[in-house]
Amino acid sequence: MSDFDIAATAVYRALLEQGRGVHLLVDPESARILDVGGPLNRLLGFPPEKLRGQPLARLRPSSCPPHLAVLGPLQLQDAGTWEEVALASADGGVRICSVEVIPIKEQGGRLLLLRLADVTGRAELQQQMRRIHARLQQAYRDLEQNRARLEEHRRASSLSLFAAGLAHELNNPLSVVISNLSSVAGMVRDLSGKPDPSLAGEIEQTMRESNAALERVAGIVELLRELEHQPHPVPLELVSWLQRQGNLAEVPGNRPRRLQVTSDPQLIQRIIHRLLDNARRAAGPGGNVTLELAGDDGHFTIGIIDDGPGMDAAVLERACDPFFTTRPPGEGLGLGLFLARRAAVSLGGELELQSVAGHGCRATVRLPRDSSSHTGQAVSYENFRTGAAP
Repeated sequence: MSDFDIAATAVYRALLEQGRGVHLLVDPESARILDVGGPLNRLLGFPPEKLRGQPLARLRPSSCPPHLAVLGPLQLQDAGTWEEVALASADGGVRICSVEVIPIKEQGGRLLLLRLADVTGRAELQQQMRRIHARLQQAYRDLEQNRARLEEHRRASSLSLFAAGLAHELNNPLSVVISNLSSVAGMVRDLSGKPDPSLAGEIEQTMRESNAALERVAGIVELLRELEHQPHPVPLELVSWLQRQGNLAEVPGNRPRRLQVTSDPQLIQRIIHRLLDNARRAAGPGGNVTLELAGDDGHFTIGIIDDGPGMDAAVLERACDPFFTTRPPGEGLGLGLFLARRAAVSLGGELELQSVAGHGCRATVRLPRDSSSHTGQAVSYENFRTGAAP
């Protein structure tokens, strides 16, 4: 025996006798267990003498989970560690061990030292975590399905609200026109019999009322046409652009020296005008309104703050609904905040309102610094009607 073989034998003998854990000395050619070291009885319930000379297949369980390996020719080919291997215990159960394969050169051949470490607890915990993960994934899928159903319900509710509001706003002026036309028809019949100068004045007044009602209808239609606007983002230095916007430049507020964005100036102008109009009406004469700009790496914000009476929670929740207004009849359509929010969405952003009754209101529009990816995503009436994105 060479000095190398003697040294190798001494090493594996020391491992068998003093090494931590259980060690099996295996002949890879015959796949038999030549020797055993360590607390095998504690690990698998076998006394060492019961396994010496036995085929390695003696440690294969009769059945085990499909994700676990069993000791066989594959594990005896190369050095390395198998993290989870199922081993049969004396009571017919299964222990899960990590198996480190250590080749040892002996005179006349090659042996393998298998170092076993019990990982049953860890493996069972991992399996339990896999089951929990699977349940979480299923719960997430269920949540997504419920979210989709809720979103569909929300869109249907929004459509119903929009349709009801639109019908109401159009019905009032159209009812005036229909009633006036009926009155004019009667006046014309009266005039055909005998001319009456006073009826001519009544007809003129009635036609003026009808014309005003039709102009209101036209105004509603024109406002709703904003929903069809296709975003056209362009490079824009927002601070200098704001300074060129006349009355917008006069609104006080904190702004950076420069704020470079790629966005649609027409939509930004509409958003600011809608929010400023709402804030000024809320603040009233002598009230204060400020316009703030800020930006970070990926987004910029437009903030419009007023010190008006604010809104309670119920009003705040509905403030952006179409045709919702707290103004007296005839003083507002309730489309300003709705259109501002839809314009923000068309640019890939959002509108948030913060208010407490008696403490004013803050409207914050958060938009991407670059809205190029949202080109062509018009928030059309058809999109709104069908609930399609955006």
